[in-house]
Amino acid sequence: MNFGFPQFFWALLALSIPILIHLFNLRRPKTVFFSNTRFLKQLDEQRKSVKRLRYWLILSLRSLALAALVTAFTLPYQKEENQIDARETFLHIYIDNSLSMQREGNEGNLLNQARLYTKDLLNSLGDGIQVQLIANDFKPRYQAYYSNLEAGDLVREISLSSSHRSLEEVLQRFRNLSERNPNAKHQYLLISDFQNSIFNTDSLSLAANESVQVLKLKDSRALQNAAIDSIQFAAPVFVPGLDQELSVFVRNYSNQKLQSVNLAFYLNDTLRNTQVIDLEPNMLNEAKLSFSPPKAGSYQARLEIDKGAPDFDNNFYFSFQTLKKQKVYLLSEFENSDLPLKIFDNDYFQLVQDEPENLDYDYLKDCRLILLQSDMELSESLNQQLKKHLQKGKNIWFFPGSDAQVYQSNLSQFGVEIGKTWIEDSIMAQDLNSQDPFLAKTFIPSRQKPILPYSKSYLKSKDQSAISLLEVNPNLPLLSRITYGEGQVFYASTSIAAEHSNISSHPILIPLLANASFFAGDAPKSYIRSGVREDFQSIEAPQLEEALVLNTKEGELIPLQQFKGDRYQLSLYGKELDAGSYRVSRNGEDLAWLSVNCNPRESDLLEVENVADRFMPSAKVLDIESKADSNNLRAGILNESNPLWPWFLALALLFLILEMLFLKSKFHRS
Repeated sequence: MNFGFPQFFWALLALSIPILIHLFNLRRPKTVFFSNTRFLKQLDEQRKSVKRLRYWLILSLRSLALAALVTAFTLPYQKEENQIDARETFLHIYIDNSLSMQREGNEGNLLNQARLYTKDLLNSLGDGIQVQLIANDFKPRYQAYYSNLEAGDLVREISLSSSHRSLEEVLQRFRNLSERNPNAKHQYLLISDFQNSIFNTDSLSLAANESVQVLKLKDSRALQNAAIDSIQFAAPVFVPGLDQELSVFVRNYSNQKLQSVNLAFYLNDTLRNTQVIDLEPNMLNEAKLSFSPPKAGSYQARLEIDKGAPDFDNNFYFSFQTLKKQKVYLLSEFENSDLPLKIFDNDYFQLVQDEPENLDYDYLKDCRLILLQSDMELSESLNQQLKKHLQKGKNIWFFPGSDAQVYQSNLSQFGVEIGKTWIEDSIMAQDLNSQDPFLAKTFIPSRQKPILPYSKSYLKSKDQSAISLLEVNPNLPLLSRITYGEGQVFYASTSIAAEHSNISSHPILIPLLANASFFAGDAPKSYIRSGVREDFQSIEAPQLEEALVLNTKEGELIPLQQFKGDRYQLSLYGKELDAGSYRVSRNGEDLAWLSVNCNPRESDLLEVENVADRFMPSAKVLDIESKADSNNLRAGILNESNPLWPWFLALALLFLILEMLFLKSKFHRS
């Protein structure tokens, strides 16, 4: 027989109490002789031996009851023949150090409670226990076994982390180490507030040699939280002086309506806009803000909601770069084009015109929009350059010259099917696709039907997959676009010559040309979610061999980066940063900002109702205030054998019952 807590044997000193009482009752009485009591002497001698036996029996029963009770508290157990020794016991402890663990419990914040409980447990374990300790940041040193004292040192180092892990990830992390000892039994202790978002599946399966015990920590206050979920720009084009409308989506995770929540918008740490909003319960609420970047450059922005604790998700960060002059390249041999090129004569654009045979390939590489109007068939090398241009997410506009057959041949290189012969007929457009991203919110809605362009000469379109922007009917589009690679091919099915149509002078063409330049490629991503592996932020910077670096409190950090289109895509895969905006630089030159926000799953404080039901077989749920649970946990860690303390507890109860029966018996009364 072995003992899990042999230190408690000191309580056996309490056995001296009934012995002293017994000896006190057995003191030799002082004898006084009376002449009329001599006849009792014989009777007293007969009962003396019975009385002594009775006292010793009561003393034995009381002592045995007390000894059995003390032994029960030492957690005795009996090892089986095939039982694993204590030195072969593997304990795996997970301490949730996510941001939600900074909430206040009954005895300090939840992370402090988790650390104290773990340190007390480790201090109570004897030598020979091998412990793996992990937290959400999954540091490399967590993938090893330590002694209980070494593990205690690691516990003291655990601090809050922006990482959010699911229990599937935690168990897999345990198993990466436990699988090295497949024949041993592994006990997992999970300490967390057990948000519902910590589970990715309905249940978690356990192997035969695995057991789980969970310690669920609770916030002392009612669950109530709200956080900024995401943002969206009406037009994701950042130009100095151009008004920008920002939609802010705030999720109320509680069942109560939150009233008069202050929403503040800071641009480069300067307050630019405020708004008071009401948040409907369990809903995604939208608020709109507007701002205008005053000059060219890189900007960091912050949204703040004032809704009280918990405050780890009260701020939302994003950043952007205002566009430099957008390079536009017109490839045409016509000196006097009917295109409305004056729209590119401002601070936002830089327009260059060359003939298709005399290209500036360096300029072609940097431009975002190519306008092509020619009666010359494009060379194979130019076609290859244009296709690379589209693969980078940039756009091309095709306009016909006078030769319909050449126009058809040039478009066919990009998958566009169109007629080879001009159709002479007077038609008028009947429908404008105002919902298309390149036209959305361009024109003010009006009850009256707008006057749309007309044409006297057009080509029959044969491409059913194209998106119509302006059409006479579904079978007769005048302006269309198709997706090619990452970019867009825009094309006109009608002549733009003034004698054949009024499209070139109609307001419809101006926003299409401007937006085709502004919206080249995907809308740049302006923030990263911590812990979301596939997330990235777009940074516009020249492509060079030197890597982009982030400037953090701990020093420079090189993020995962990929140059795609004309932007870098920066990712924090495998790295964790606290929420905030960080300078992006190269060779000491500041280029932009990278903004990081906490994982939205962390803001959902809804807790799992029954943690044990999520495991197969069920886990044992511990109570942090229960000493019995702590002792049982310790005993279970030290061994996986049959505990004997219930038997000793039953023996103590049995001895007490026997004593009570004896005291009420005739033998005692006699």
